[in-house]
This record gives sequence, structure tokens and C-alpha cells, in this order.
Amino acid sequence: MRPKAVLGFPLSLFLLVLIQAVTATSSKDLCALPPAFRDGMSKQYPGTIDSRWEARTLETTDGTPVVWSEGPGKYDGISDPKTIRAKYPVVVFCGYGSWTIVYAWTGKEVEKTWTSD
Repeated sequence: MRPKAVLGFPLSLFLLVLIQAVTATSSKDLCALPPAFRDGMSKQYPGTIDSRWEARTLETTDGTPVVWSEGPGKYDGISDPKTIRAKYPVVVFCGYGSWTIVYAWTGKEVEKTWTSD
């Protein structure tokens, strides 16, 4: 056997174990931003990263959805007569070929309407 092949496998295994050990001991809060990034963002965009932000689940699905953002505008619902006139960009939650939901932030709450079914 070649020496490189003999040393290559144990070295690869060692690196794999080392990477797993390093990532296991990293920050317990997986959503926490690195301090330098958080400080830089806070200086450049005051008020964007602070304790007033809240994350919550708006929808779940068993299928494979796609999520993207669309610009502000008028979004007409089809299964309910609700029309959203979004002043801010909206979030589109879509299950290919079957349904699409638009979520819009009004400045006070999140509005939701089905735009296709």
C-alpha cells in the first residue's frame, strides 16, 4: 500500500471527529448572531437587531413548499374575499401546483390570504 493512502484515511477520520467536536461545542443558541456581525449591523442599521424581534411559525405543511418575497402591492384572495394591500414586501408560501399563501406585515400584525388553490 502507498504511504499516502495509509495515512489519508486516519487523517480524514481525525478531521471529521475534530469538526464534529468543534461544532458541538459552539454556541448553544443556533439563532444567535456572531457578536462582531451583530455589532456591525447595529451600528449600520440602528434598531434592526434587538430584543424586540420575534420569530414565530405562520404555517406548516407535509409537502415541500417554496418560500420567496414579492414586492408591495395588491394581492387578491381566492378562497376568502380578503384583499391585501401591502405597503411592505410580502412573503409567499407556495406548494407547487396546488396552493399559494401571501403573508403581509401591516406595521401591527401579519395578514394572510390564499391567492391560489
